[in-house]
Amino acid sequence: MLLKKPNGSTSSLSSYTGSVGSKPLVTKSRSKLKQAVGRTSSDFEIGSSTTTPILDGCIKILNTIDVGIAVMCSQFSPDGRIFAVGLRDGKIKMYSREAGTHLHTLSDSEVKMHQLPVTAIRFKPDTGSQRHKNTLIASYASGHIKFWHYTTQECMHTTVQTGQTLAVAFSPSAAQYLTAGTNAQITLYDELTKQETLTLQASMSRDKMDGHRLRVFAIQYHPLNPHEFVSGGWDNTVQFWDDRCEHAVRRISGPHICGEGLDIDDKGRHLLTASWRKHNALQVWDYSTGTLQTDVPPGLTTSLLYSCQWLQGNDEMLTAGSDNNMVKVIDRTSLNTTGEIRNLPAAVFCLDHTTSGHTTHIIAGSDQYVYLLQSQRL
Repeated sequence: MLLKKPNGSTSSLSSYTGSVGSKPLVTKSRSKLKQAVGRTSSDFEIGSSTTTPILDGCIKILNTIDVGIAVMCSQFSPDGRIFAVGLRDGKIKMYSREAGTHLHTLSDSEVKMHQLPVTAIRFKPDTGSQRHKNTLIASYASGHIKFWHYTTQECMHTTVQTGQTLAVAFSPSAAQYLTAGTNAQITLYDELTKQETLTLQASMSRDKMDGHRLRVFAIQYHPLNPHEFVSGGWDNTVQFWDDRCEHAVRRISGPHICGEGLDIDDKGRHLLTASWRKHNALQVWDYSTGTLQTDVPPGLTTSLLYSCQWLQGNDEMLTAGSDNNMVKVIDRTSLNTTGEIRNLPAAVFCLDHTTSGHTTHIIAGSDQYVYLLQSQRL
C-alpha cells in the first residue's frame, strides 16, 4: 500500500523513518502507519546510537547482524541451520545460524517495483519429499504471495491478492496453505496447483461472529489435527476453523493480535496468545474448550506484545514486543521470567527459535538488526 505525502505524491512505508542515530522522518500520523502493516510510528522510532541492550537471566547475545533496513518477520529453516528475515523494502535475506554469514537475497522485479514490507515467511515443512526442499512462501503488504526456491534465489510462483496479505501458514503435511490479511478473509490453496480451493469468512448474520470482521495477522495450524487451525487479528477474537468449512466453528474473545501472536503447543492442548496492549498481554487458553487458563504476569518489565511461541518441549514461553523493546523467556510452571533482553533499538516485531538438547537459539528483529540469542536451561 502507498501512503500519500502532504504534497499529494505517494511513497512506500519505507520512506518514513531514518537510519540509526538519526531523527526519525515520520511525517504521517500514528494511525496512518498502523494502517499500513499494523505498526505504530513509535514502533519504527529508534534509540540513540549508544543504545545498549540489557540482558538478564539465561539469555545471551551470540551475534548481531545489521541487515540495513527494518526487519518485519523471520523464521528458521526446519533443520535450524539457516534463517530468513523479511525486510521493510520487500527483500528477504537469508543467513547461516552458526556463522551469521549472508547466504542469499530473494528479490525480483515486482519486489523492486513495490518496495513494500514482507509480512510473513514460512519454510515448507520437511515431509521427506524432494519437491519440498529449499522452498519457502512469503506474503507481502503489496498483496503478493511468492514461492521461492532460495538456494537458486528463483521465484517459482506468484499470486496477487486484493488488499494486503499479512499472514501465511502451511498445513502440517504441506499439501495446503492459508493466507490472510486486510480483507478479513482466509484463503485456502492447494500447494501442488497453487489454486484457491476455499474462502473462509464470517457469515452475513449479525447474530453470529463465525469469522473475522477486521484484518487478520496470525494463522496457526493444529499440530495433530490436520484440518484445524486458529486465526487472530484486530477484532479481538481468536477464531477456530476446520479448513473444509466456510465459517469458523467457534471463537474466544479478548486477544488483540497485531503480529504473529498465536501458537499451539506440540501436544495440541494449549493455545498461547500475545496481545498488543498493556494489561493481560500474554495468555494461555485450553484449546479444546476455549477456557482462559492463565494470565501470565508481566514481571518487572511490561511490553505491548507482537509475537509469542511455545519453546520446544512446552516448558517455556517466548514472547516479544514494543514498550521496553524486549524478548522474554518465561517458565511455564512458575510463570517467572527466566531470561530477558530489553532496551533494543526499536520494537521487536518478530521472533523464532530452534532447540537442540537444552539449548535454544532465538532470532529477533529490532529496527535494522537481527539478534541471534541463546537461552540455556539448567
